[in-house]
Amino acid sequence: MSKLAELDFIFRGNSEAPNAFLVMHGYGADMNDLAPIGQWLSQSIDAGFYFLQAPTQVALGPYMSGRAWFPIDMMKLQMATAQGDFAALFERDLPIGIDEAALKIVAALEQLKSRHQKIHLAGFSQGSMMAAKVALENQQSISSLSMLSGVLVSKNLWQEKAGSSIEFPTFQSHGTQDPVLPVSEARKLKEFLSSINSDHKYVEFSGGHEIPMPVLTQWLNFIKEYCL
Repeated sequence: MSKLAELDFIFRGNSEAPNAFLVMHGYGADMNDLAPIGQWLSQSIDAGFYFLQAPTQVALGPYMSGRAWFPIDMMKLQMATAQGDFAALFERDLPIGIDEAALKIVAALEQLKSRHQKIHLAGFSQGSMMAAKVALENQQSISSLSMLSGVLVSKNLWQEKAGSSIEFPTFQSHGTQDPVLPVSEARKLKEFLSSINSDHKYVEFSGGHEIPMPVLTQWLNFIKEYCL
């Protein structure tokens, strides 16, 4: 199995292209989950797409498992969402384990810098949280950040690392009926990013915790306009 630093990955696209995208899947999925998107994107743009595998295995049910970037107590997540106190889980503090996972992604990023001129980070759900953290802490190495169904993780970290502005363009999408990560939290992230980045693109759609084709089309347009 192919590895970037310590992480397994699936590749799509052109390994010699100037642009490379490191893409992180969501909680409970694996590197196969988003790989078809890379196949679709590579038909329209010349880039390399690296779909990373999260380092931690998590049980999803009897005889079922997936991968995670850091542990999430799903019962607490559901309770916090129902009680309107989502900030207690993510917004106020960094989740346990996120730093260790970020170091593995940074190692993969560093390995790609010798092959590609520009590195872009992207992720879905928990993967978008990882992408954002790595991008904020390695701004000189990142050319864009895309967060699909993501939310603000540790507002203090964002404010400290971003300061009054960030130099790379950002893309964000979220479903108005998302039952996992409330759209109200996505709007907080949008408000914050728009205040420090004139090149922030926000796409809100009627749907749940997903990446529908209209979002993919707008993400492709964002990549063509701001990333290549």
